[in-house]
Amino acid sequence: MQADDFIKLVDNPNFISGIYNYCNRWCDKCPFVAQCTVGTMEQLIHFGRTSNEPITLDEFTGMMEIATGTSINKEDVKTITINVDELMELDEDEPSLLNDVSTSDPDSDFEAEFKAAFEFVESHEIIALAHPYSISCYKWKNHMSKYFYFDDSSENPSCQYIGKFPINSAQQKKELIEAFETVVWYVLQIEIKLKRALHGFYTDKDDYLPGDYQTDFNGSAKIAVIGINSSLQAFEKLYAFFTEEQSSIKNKMGLLESVRAKTYEQFPNLDAFKRPGFDEF
Repeated sequence: MQADDFIKLVDNPNFISGIYNYCNRWCDKCPFVAQCTVGTMEQLIHFGRTSNEPITLDEFTGMMEIATGTSINKEDVKTITINVDELMELDEDEPSLLNDVSTSDPDSDFEAEFKAAFEFVESHEIIALAHPYSISCYKWKNHMSKYFYFDDSSENPSCQYIGKFPINSAQQKKELIEAFETVVWYVLQIEIKLKRALHGFYTDKDDYLPGDYQTDFNGSAKIAVIGINSSLQAFEKLYAFFTEEQSSIKNKMGLLESVRAKTYEQFPNLDAFKRPGFDEF
């Protein structure tokens, strides 16, 4: 299948253009998954199959027909094999946008600008706070395994409370599990979104007129702040229940509050950004 053909196929009026660029990628909890090309394809890809099972041409064509409402002639589609793991996960050794910049002398203006943007991001005071939070919270997730059993071996990760403290009701247990899942979900995403926002600000800020708040960097900063706010609300519930962990939780909440404050200093108009679908009705 040629790229132009694929673009035509996914140009479905039921899909909200660009909605996946400013979301938290939590498709299981998203009311717009059926209106999102990425969310729809992920749901179709993972439906009824193991993670290492390749997708056949017939299955891929069928998924595209369901996702786009367009009839596809299989003879016009080139042979394709898709490995779900390779499609959905980035290998740790693969270069990424911000962590694989050459340290040699730049050979072009593009490389020089990219390196300068990288240095701007990595040295920024926001990341100086966000990165320690990511590391600390990731270790905290492992520490909290004595209270929560988190099984992420399947396509639909599950969490169970296994702690020694008695829980008063099924509702309280549900709230604690959801709070822990929320913190875990955003552990790395907050820093990643902030790096994207800073990188975009450095490279694109001159492309927008004053008062134009509908910028990619504002959108990325906004979803990062949404993740921060969700994490803080979750931490509050965990703080109230796990008295033995209050000092550690309070430390992480303090880091997040500092990250949020610095983010608003850098992106004061982030709340004015309208996320496709989520903020437009």
